Amino acid sequence: KLASLTPAQFHAKLRFLANISPQTATQYMLEMNKRYRDSQPNALMPSSKSYEIIIRAWLRSKDHNSSKRAQELLNQAESLSDQLQTPLFTPTTQMYELVCQGWVDHNHVDAPKFAEAVLNQMKHRGVKVTKQIYTALIQAWCSKAGKVKHAVDNAERILREMERLGKMEQLPQNRTAESLSP
Repeated sequence: KLASLTPAQFHAKLRFLANISPQTATQYMLEMNKRYRDSQPNALMPSSKSYEIIIRAWLRSKDHNSSKRAQELLNQAESLSDQLQTPLFTPTTQMYELVCQGWVDHNHVDAPKFAEAVLNQMKHRGVKVTKQIYTALIQAWCSKAGKVKHAVDNAERILREMERLGKMEQLPQNRTAESLSP
């Protein structure tokens, strides 16, 4: 039943569906979004929390397009935030981190480029870029060393940017620092 749910009930149901099937959870959220836009009584508008739940579900799934689907959901949340001029859909730093890490963990040869595009999205929208994002990007580029031209150069470029912006309170995680060592 879609009507008469509290936000907590909606998110509980969304988490339940997401554990079964990210696709089903996505469809459920889109149906709720449609009902809200159609001004149906008791319709609940999904929020950035809703998107985050589904992004997590896609990234946990075994679907080979999981990173792409997570990216699409992040883009959709950004678009809704812009269209409706409401912070309710404004993607959280955590959402960007999840999508970036999803690309990093993806085996696609262009995954580091896609992960770096997430960094650029964050900068463009004025979202605080965290040390975790930079570390993930360095790891992504280093994982492609020898497979992608300039991968190590790109990792070093990200590290220099991280240093320039003062994101080096602590050294990058050991795995990242080790991957940059000769």
